[in-house]
Amino acid sequence: MKFRKTASNKRSGYIYKFDDGKRVLIQLNQEGVTEIDIQRLHAFDDSEVYYNIKNSRPNPESDWNMSIESFAIAGNVEDKNPMVKELYQLSQIEENPQLAMVREILKNLKPELQELYLLLSEGQTNSDVARTLKVDKSTVGRRREKLIKEIQKRLP
Repeated sequence: MKFRKTASNKRSGYIYKFDDGKRVLIQLNQEGVTEIDIQRLHAFDDSEVYYNIKNSRPNPESDWNMSIESFAIAGNVEDKNPMVKELYQLSQIEENPQLAMVREILKNLKPELQELYLLLSEGQTNSDVARTLKVDKSTVGRRREKLIKEIQKRLP
């Protein structure tokens, strides 16, 4: 859990930290990243820090903003809102092993291939992806082939 915001003088880029400890530096003008993209990422982090600090208080005034995990830590899911209870129960369902394997493969791809996968999985065509990434359509085709090969290579 994050409890500290990134200093304003260090916000020219963004460092994404994966669960396994791997870090990716996202910089301005790299792969079409804009200043707004970096600001949004920091805004998400700032929000997370705010709620982590608020939820870490010993006796929060209200639990309207508590995460599902904080309910689990409290161990008293039964007394909470029925919707939160249902979300908590859904979060406890074991993940399909094949889905877990695909997520692991995607997590270990290069960031440019991860972004391509995300755009394609949203149903975008090669032309749409080319416009979004500000690259040529043939580049998207080559990257798509590379993405498929990388996924196939990592499948058991």
